[in-house]
Amino acid sequence: ERERERESMHISISTILCLSLAFPAALAKWDYQDGHSEQRILAREQVAASGPVQNYTKYVVLSVQRSGSGWLRTMLESHPKLIDYHEIFLKNLHDLRKVATECNAYLTEEGSAHARSFLRKTKDIVPEDIRYEEYWEPTLDFMSHFTDGNQKAVGFKWMMNQGLDELVDEAIEYLNENNYKVIILDRQNLLRQCISTIQLDETHIAHIKTGHEKDLSSKEAYQKLNITANDFSNFFEDYVRYRKLYDEIEANIKPGFITRVTYSELSSDPVSVVKRLHSFFGLDPVEIETGDMVKIHVGPVSDYVEDWENVRAELLKTKYADAVEHWEEDNFYDDMLFIPENHSIQMADDGKATCDLGRCYRTSGC
Repeated sequence: ERERERESMHISISTILCLSLAFPAALAKWDYQDGHSEQRILAREQVAASGPVQNYTKYVVLSVQRSGSGWLRTMLESHPKLIDYHEIFLKNLHDLRKVATECNAYLTEEGSAHARSFLRKTKDIVPEDIRYEEYWEPTLDFMSHFTDGNQKAVGFKWMMNQGLDELVDEAIEYLNENNYKVIILDRQNLLRQCISTIQLDETHIAHIKTGHEKDLSSKEAYQKLNITANDFSNFFEDYVRYRKLYDEIEANIKPGFITRVTYSELSSDPVSVVKRLHSFFGLDPVEIETGDMVKIHVGPVSDYVEDWENVRAELLKTKYADAVEHWEEDNFYDDMLFIPENHSIQMADDGKATCDLGRCYRTSGC
């Protein structure tokens, strides 16, 4: 009986998206329970009643997991004329096609045409063998036009590890040709980000709200993790590569269409960051709702990593030694991070690895 009740309460992704476009008042209760304020819900209803918007800004947030992108999205949506569709590549192709089919009638004429184009371009893709390069462009094209005309800004997130790292050149060309506003959101403290990423993988707890830190469902997020020095090093290598790709994107997106936000900026002054982004999108200023999320990993690294002293000793033998010491001390805002650009490794007399410092640069995070 309980299973039947749960099934009857289930709302599909496509149903939620269609409701959000066609019936804002019907969706009000859902939004309110999901943490959106009543003020925001009423503002969206007023927008829907004010008539269609002729032109709007398309935007994409380029990032990686555990970089504050979920919190940023929530704050961006403080604006009643902005809608953000999260990580669009978390939805499988079947769900995306279902959205395109079921919501077609609620879209603008242009949006409907893009939905039909998406269905046409993806109809022969076999889900079991799907690769990002087969459907990324029609997906971005479809979701950036997923509007009923009441929005002045429409956007979503595209994560580096969701095919973007292999498609940077093509993505730059596409984003420039289609006039996307691009936000690069990066994090400097790779040590803390690695801990947060593995914690999410193991517990599936992404966020904890104020007042719920001691709930049984939240305690798993604070348990120690078995992360080896090799795990950390491999993670650092991947994310240093992502940082270089961020730099390439920033250098090649046309002027006026690219901006960069760091995790530390977002943590220390979220309201100013979001107001800046709203202005970047061409939106009028509004009051920003910062939400009530709690940062999970704010204590010493030893509180979250098993056998940290031995793991740390191994990391201090690597090219990341100086960075690890800096990351370890920084336990809240992820201050500016310095690691060598040139990774030429030398061995000291005692057999420990050292590295020659080139110019300093920042690295990215989730």
